[in-house]
Amino acid sequence: MSMIGGIDPGTVVEAQGLRLGSATDARRSSAGERFESVLGNQILRGTVGKSQGSAAEQARRAAESFVSLAFVQPILKQLRESNWAAEPFAPGAAEKQFGPLLDAEFSERITRAGNFPLVDRVAQDLLRHAERAGARAEGMVA
Repeated sequence: MSMIGGIDPGTVVEAQGLRLGSATDARRSSAGERFESVLGNQILRGTVGKSQGSAAEQARRAAESFVSLAFVQPILKQLRESNWAAEPFAPGAAEKQFGPLLDAEFSERITRAGNFPLVDRVAQDLLRHAERAGARAEGMVA
């Protein structure tokens, strides 16, 4: 039997009350099905390592995340750090600590909301690049 990630799949592993066994192990854990059967079902369905949605939706989500992290979030960070408010109105310790989390959330919402042409352009470029890569891969296989 082969090793998967340094773990022999035939070995019974107990972790946090879940009992994971080999495919021949007929015992069921109290939490539900065995890990192997769940993983096997996902492999048969082809859902392991694949995100749900069409290529356009996946490209749009990737573009939103990219624009959020690379463009909007640094601008919000710079705006937050350029606060010149006087002492009673200056940011407190909690605001300084949680400011980056707020920036991340706002940047995600900004890029997801309505018209953001940069997101549309990045998504189009991602789709075009994916189509070219797919065509090259098909050419190599054929």
